[in-house]
Order: sequence, then structure tokens, then C-alpha cells
Amino acid sequence: MLNSSIIKSKARDLGFDLCGIAPADNFPELAFLHQWLARGYAGEMTYIPRSAARRADVRAVVPGARSVIVTGTVYNTDRPYSSEETRPDVALISRYAWGDD
Repeated sequence: MLNSSIIKSKARDLGFDLCGIAPADNFPELAFLHQWLARGYAGEMTYIPRSAARRADVRAVVPGARSVIVTGTVYNTDRPYSSEETRPDVALISRYAWGDD
């Protein structure tokens, strides 16, 4: 049987820096997504408002889900922060794009 220790260990083995497990319930922070979308912060990322309902409740996508496994990767690299680069002839690349996928 899988337990949280096994899942988190496997996530580390797969290269994830962070792993958490949460109940597949509604959460109050979701209100921020709706506010964020209403303010137009999604810009041209049209997939975000299109998928807002699915993001609101994972059980709409996976009926019967009881938990959600969330993983994360730390994007710190040895590259300078874009805020530290002042030369106009240098292209800036987001930190997450420097690492392996």
C-alpha cells in the first residue's frame, strides 16, 4: 500500500525538490484565482480561464479523488537574476527555463 513517505521518496527519486499531499477538497485560496482572472492577469494565457472550473475541483477531472500530490522544483541556478542584469544587449531568460525538463 502506498503511503505519504513512499510517495515523497519516489518524488525525490524522480528529481523533484518538493512534494506534498493534500486533501482533494475545495480550498478558500481559490477565490484569489477568480480575482486574478477578473483583473486580467492571465493576459494571453487563455488556457487558464478555460480550465478554471477544472482547477477549482480536481474531482471534476478525477471523480472519486481523495488526495492530490503536488510536486515542485527549485529554480535557483548559478545564473544571475534578471534584476541584476543592466546591459540592454543581453537577453533575459526566465530562471525556470535554465534547467532540464
